[in-house]
Amino acid sequence: MPRASAAGRCRSRRCRPQHGTSLSQSAAREAYEEAGVRGAISQGEIGRFVTTKLTLDGLESYLVVVYALAVEVELDVWPERFERQRQWFTMAEAGDIIAPDQRDILDAFHAAPASAPD
Repeated sequence: MPRASAAGRCRSRRCRPQHGTSLSQSAAREAYEEAGVRGAISQGEIGRFVTTKLTLDGLESYLVVVYALAVEVELDVWPERFERQRQWFTMAEAGDIIAPDQRDILDAFHAAPASAPD
């Protein structure tokens, strides 16, 4: 079963889940919307990092909380399919392309159990 990371984004260090759900469920929704995948998501986070994006309001910092997702379904049609390209990587390839300060998330990802989907 393929595994992917799913992340919930927050505009501050204090996260509020979207859509009245838990943060892990919000991250699973993001995985569906952005990559068209569904599956069992870990209940505990496997890492965090801060990223900065250029928005219409200027630079904004986001706290990204990462969860492991055991992919069960890969959809052909999903909400952001025209805005994003889904791409799969081996653990070694992922280690080569992510930021050095995020590599510990890969170790946690490899060890993280996923729970049953809601």
